[in-house]
Amino acid sequence: MQKFHTLKILKIKAETTNSVSVSFEVPDKLKNYFLYKAGQYVTLKAKIKGDSVLRSYSICSSPKSERLTVAIKAIEGGLFSNYANDALREGDVLDVSKPEGRFVFQGNDSQETLFGIAAGSGITPFMSIIKDALFVNNKNKFVLLYGNKNIGDSMFHFEIKDLKLNYPNRFFCYNTYSRENNEGSEYGRIDGSFLKYCLNQHSDLSFNKFFLCGPEELTVSMSNELEALGFDKSKILFELFYSKNKIDSVENSEKAKVKITSDYEDFEISISKNMTILDAALNEKIDVPYSCQGGVCSSCIGKVTKGSVKMLQNNILTEGEIAEGLTLACQAIPTSDSLSIDFDDV
Repeated sequence: MQKFHTLKILKIKAETTNSVSVSFEVPDKLKNYFLYKAGQYVTLKAKIKGDSVLRSYSICSSPKSERLTVAIKAIEGGLFSNYANDALREGDVLDVSKPEGRFVFQGNDSQETLFGIAAGSGITPFMSIIKDALFVNNKNKFVLLYGNKNIGDSMFHFEIKDLKLNYPNRFFCYNTYSRENNEGSEYGRIDGSFLKYCLNQHSDLSFNKFFLCGPEELTVSMSNELEALGFDKSKILFELFYSKNKIDSVENSEKAKVKITSDYEDFEISISKNMTILDAALNEKIDVPYSCQGGVCSSCIGKVTKGSVKMLQNNILTEGEIAEGLTLACQAIPTSDSLSIDFDDV
């Protein structure tokens, strides 16, 4: 079961006209619970118009030296994101989950050189990763490609500017704007040519890892470009905030018997083979972990211990993890007549 703790909002800062960063007060007794790695996210829960709404947001603060902070950009029709931007006030409280996520930087004593590609609100986890990389080892270097429509729409614009000034030999940021020309930046979108140009500026560096976060089309194309340039696929990490892929309905009226293990309790239900395991569990009011319901976070990972499933889409799990039985419950439909899935054994 996904556990939440109620935290007080200490500070709300406008990052742009349609985005805010929200900093929380974490009591001493919960400090260990809310320890996080750079790049992780938390799930927030609030009552909005009478309904309990959950959404995941990336942590943008440094694990070593800053208060737990997330950034939230309002999107058209976004229930939670618009609530956070318009209605939340300092002193309010929100229910916050334990930090999760695999899009992480784990600093150590060895020197690391990192490369990042971010667009729009995809910059959020990078703020945690960049600061941690620069703070944890004074030899680490980070090269960032950052795309936006214009400067006014760029989250953390001034904070990134300060990082460039404070770490001129270790942090390099290349900005591109698709709707305005600005001195010292490029006009257009991040594409293969821009990627090659920026890599050529640092041909003397050997990159340990590549981090990609932004729209699905950009993330996939840049990942393919990096592989085509000869970079090891295992060194390329990516995270999606939204997926544009439509989930096609599956025409199947057959039923499957499903055993669900969550928080050390077993539940047995019968579900249609055209329904995802998460939808079926929520319909039966079974408390299983979830957040985005769109296959772009890792909150609903479970392990199939009996039977088989098909994922309608997968942007999270590796082939090895799938072979071990891991699946995304929000994308998984049964392909066997009986099935067991364990949310505790992940």
